[in-house]
Amino acid sequence: MIKKIVILAGVFLIASCTLFAQAKQAKINIDFNGVDSPFTLSTLETSISVKPLNTTITLDIKYPQYIKLARTNIAEYIYVCPGDEISMKVTGSARGELTFSGSNAKINAYLSDVANAPKVAGIGGEEADFIGRLTKNVEATTLRLKSHSFDENFTKIEEKRIWSKIYTSLVSYPSLRKRTERSYRPSEYFYNFVKSVTFEQADLLNLDEYRGLLEYLVQLYAIKDILKYDAYEYSITTLNYVVNNIKDVQIKRYLINYYAYDYLKRHGTEKIEKISEIFYKFVTDSKDIKKYSETVETWSKIAKGTKIKEYEFHDIDGKSVMLSSFMGKYVYIDMWATWCKPCIAEIPSLKKLEHELEGTNIVFVSISTDKDGEAWKRMVITDQMKGVQLHARKRDFSNDFLVVSIPRFILLDPQGRIVEHDMLRPSNAQTLPYLRSILK
Repeated sequence: MIKKIVILAGVFLIASCTLFAQAKQAKINIDFNGVDSPFTLSTLETSISVKPLNTTITLDIKYPQYIKLARTNIAEYIYVCPGDEISMKVTGSARGELTFSGSNAKINAYLSDVANAPKVAGIGGEEADFIGRLTKNVEATTLRLKSHSFDENFTKIEEKRIWSKIYTSLVSYPSLRKRTERSYRPSEYFYNFVKSVTFEQADLLNLDEYRGLLEYLVQLYAIKDILKYDAYEYSITTLNYVVNNIKDVQIKRYLINYYAYDYLKRHGTEKIEKISEIFYKFVTDSKDIKKYSETVETWSKIAKGTKIKEYEFHDIDGKSVMLSSFMGKYVYIDMWATWCKPCIAEIPSLKKLEHELEGTNIVFVSISTDKDGEAWKRMVITDQMKGVQLHARKRDFSNDFLVVSIPRFILLDPQGRIVEHDMLRPSNAQTLPYLRSILK
């Protein structure tokens, strides 16, 4: 079987193979050797699902680049240059171990080893200790890279990827430390270190790790003086920081597009005016502008007061249940899944909410987004889950309501109009008083 995808990378890596002015074929021969776990090959522009069959992937590429290989519980890279012929064998466990021959075999074996290497032990301890562990990890991983004596240009790029991947861990430190030390606030020392490791190099924007470093650490530093979480304040403060402090024009545009669109897709058009003003002033890519504008239009269809269309779900017995069957009452919708820990964490509060409002003009409808309907049924039965339990076999409701993460709560009025497209969670102390106020 031969599959072909065309990749014309806008941002490229100057590394250990000759550059070509025009696209040239590269081949990846894949031998699954009995392993039945599929994976996905992807670049910035496209992705291809690879079933566990011996196959050859043909790529038309202009420049050397990392291609992400995502498989069970792990994502790693293979390095591909125009004209390469790479043979990759997937062997061993169900997850599969990779061995390489052909072009850039040593580099790709190294990349696979790095992806499977032990991670930094724990995100905790005092700031200086944690930063020290990260720095030692960067140094040790870089020494390991240099011991292979790869091409100098590849080594320089890989050093930046290592740096970005490890130091992005800084973003998790404050929230994890607050779990055991609620009064903790990062010090100036911590924030200054965050700023010091965030560098501007636009030709690395095609690396996931580098984009992650920018996306997470720029915002972490920008919002350092905001004491209480507020999605809009986080976003507008970060955007203003980018406008005033990021020097590289390409990186500035990338980050403004990222933060503005991220706020829009998660929170809709409420208070979007200033964010949109910044977006349209700096972002010039027609595809990004089109996506942003279309998302604004989509959100307008689920604005407050909009009457929703009909949706079909199924109960535990497989019977069809129309959403309109709940009209005449307020409908508090919980979008969740059995694998979602934050969703499960809301269930006790949801049960309490149902109990407190029993006998009032509101119905609580839990809609599972599980692909595996049997897993949903087992949990509903085993945990004796009450209320209305439904399963979404199609994604039309999730797509129409722009559900990009769960749990997600939605409130409808008795006429089937949207009251809140992103309703307060059951665990929020304001939820019960708010519902009581509208049920009077």
